[in-house]
Amino acid sequence: MSSPAPNRSLHGGLSDRERRVLRARLGPWVEVEDLSVNINPFGPPKRVETAIRRCALSSYPDTTAEEARSAYGDRLGVLPESIVFGNGATELLWTLARHLVDPTRPALIVEPTFSEYARATEAFGGRVVEHRSASPEFAHDVDAIVRDATRSGAASVYVCRPNNPTGTVLPFEDLLRLAHGVGGLTVVLDESFLSLSDAAHDEFRELPDNVVRLRSLTKDFGIPGIRVGYLIASAALADSLERFRPPWTTSSPAQAAALAALEEDKFLGESRKLLLEGRDELVAILSDFGRPTTATATFFALAEVGSGAAFREALLGHGIVVRDGASFGLPGHVRIAAGTPRGRTRLRRALESTTRTDRSRR
Repeated sequence: MSSPAPNRSLHGGLSDRERRVLRARLGPWVEVEDLSVNINPFGPPKRVETAIRRCALSSYPDTTAEEARSAYGDRLGVLPESIVFGNGATELLWTLARHLVDPTRPALIVEPTFSEYARATEAFGGRVVEHRSASPEFAHDVDAIVRDATRSGAASVYVCRPNNPTGTVLPFEDLLRLAHGVGGLTVVLDESFLSLSDAAHDEFRELPDNVVRLRSLTKDFGIPGIRVGYLIASAALADSLERFRPPWTTSSPAQAAALAALEEDKFLGESRKLLLEGRDELVAILSDFGRPTTATATFFALAEVGSGAAFREALLGHGIVVRDGASFGLPGHVRIAAGTPRGRTRLRRALESTTRTDRSRR
């Protein structure tokens, strides 16, 4: 009997049931350390927060975020007409999926990865074909991806770089080979974690016109409640996306946050340094307790733990939340964000406690 398909709608954070369990077990005053979400814990920076609070709420926002598109075009050296802002990277993914779905041709998704690529494709009547890495380190063979795209007759290819949940990064030269190798197919490149990774310098490197690049200001600046992201595409594709979606998908606070974020290079650089140092400490902690991790290039790590669900449940008892890997098709793994120094200290203590408990039961 085949195992049930993973629940792709699951994401990080606590469920209502888990909140009730925590309150009952640890008391209503428990402080939860959420290492299940990949958000910059040092944000939002004051400038961004101030811009959000001061923005005008009594009038409609600009329908296409024209000022933000112009400012980001100047920064990135691309035409403003090539940029589309949206209600976070996920909303843009769904908008793209609706545009790219071809009932006669599948979308090829490079797995294991973020579940919303498949959910959005299938929601609009598309079919998904997976290219799943066979490597223990989740490295990808670009030639094999190109072959699978060709054999399946794919209309689009989805790649996450750095990848969620593995943290691995497809080398930029391989990315170029992939873009050229699939010919006219659209490559949807999710760069939501690029700014907070070892590959941050790739932000300004050019890619062929068939690559659509998605980025998340939500994650970079710690503003998940605001929801703001953007994509870079050919001017023709960007125009089509704008014309066939609802107006006002980017709120006034989101546009204000995006503009203020352009002045926060120092904050972003300092955050990246702290988070990547934290990642190294996180990997060392997990290694100390026999939990091997992938060679991650960003601020979270995928750890092999035997049972992701059991490991998550054990840490919940200590007020720590990690991401069960089951929704990625990795039930033996968890994804853990580096978090803050306090969070990592609490994680180490929780692992020490659960290890002692496990030994006493033997």
